[in-house]
Amino acid sequence: MLESEVQPVLKALRKNNLSVVAIHNHMTGTNPAIYFLHYWGKGHAATLATGFKAALDQTGKQQRSQAQSSPIRPIVFVCEHGAAKSVIAAAHFNRLATEQGLPWWAVSRGISPDAVIPGNIRSGLATDGLDVSDWKPKKAGQQDIAGGERVITLACDLPTAVSVPGMHLENWNVPDVNESYPVARTAILQRVQELLQSLADSRAQ
Repeated sequence: MLESEVQPVLKALRKNNLSVVAIHNHMTGTNPAIYFLHYWGKGHAATLATGFKAALDQTGKQQRSQAQSSPIRPIVFVCEHGAAKSVIAAAHFNRLATEQGLPWWAVSRGISPDAVIPGNIRSGLATDGLDVSDWKPKKAGQQDIAGGERVITLACDLPTAVSVPGMHLENWNVPDVNESYPVARTAILQRVQELLQSLADSRAQ
């Protein structure tokens, strides 16, 4: 839970006769800081579950409120094989957008998608705490492009068949991941941060 949620959760647990025995965090330097707690109680299972649900309801209130007032609008990242550049961009975008409370979510697509995401991409993202183990490259379709708030191509061109008149299209010329993952990752992350700032500024206007 977030730091701002600690006290509401504690009050809800204690109100329902659930005892808190420890509060801690596992990592230092995380933003936002995430806290964990240990608790216990005795009684009927249904009563204990009701108390736990009351505490759980105290988490995620800000995110739910933002989601209701600002519907999620997808950002579509497209690279040639949908397995490297677009995956790096979408994974970092989603992490940063969530941390900043922004109402956008990104998806990764490919022109000619590979069967799987390469191991070096998965391990590289895991180093940043990003898990894409259940992601699978998907072909960019017209529905994806038409539904995107913005469409970002990474060193590739959209086929005419999926192009949509009036779409907000950008092209990022970024380094080749196969030549140097760290260099490509840094360049993509910088562009993602700039994109998020642009989206946040447009939302504030």
